[in-house]
Amino acid sequence: MAAQGAEEGRARARLEGLVALLFVQLFFGLSGLFAKLALDGGRGYAPRAIVVWRIGTGALVLGSLALARHGRAVLLPRRDLLRVLWLAPLGVAVNQLLFIE
Repeated sequence: MAAQGAEEGRARARLEGLVALLFVQLFFGLSGLFAKLALDGGRGYAPRAIVVWRIGTGALVLGSLALARHGRAVLLPRRDLLRVLWLAPLGVAVNQLLFIE
C-alpha cells in the first residue's frame, strides 16, 4: 500500500513539473510579443523599465509562491547570498536587458 502511495506522489510531482514547464515555455514564447507591445516602436516604455518590472514582479510572485509552499526551506544559507547577488545580474538582468534592447 505504501509503495502505491509513493508512486502516486511521484506521478503527481512529475505532472506538476510538466505543467510548470508548459507555463514557463508559454510565457517565454509570449515575452517577445509583450515586449514589442510595451515598447511601441520607441513611444512606449523604456527597455530598462520593462526589465526592472519583469524581474521584480517575477521575483516577488515566484518567491512568495515558493515561500508559501516550502516555508523557510527556500531561504538561502548566508554563505551563498553574496554569490547569488553577484551572479543574478549576469544570469537574469543582463540577459533580459540584452533581449529587450
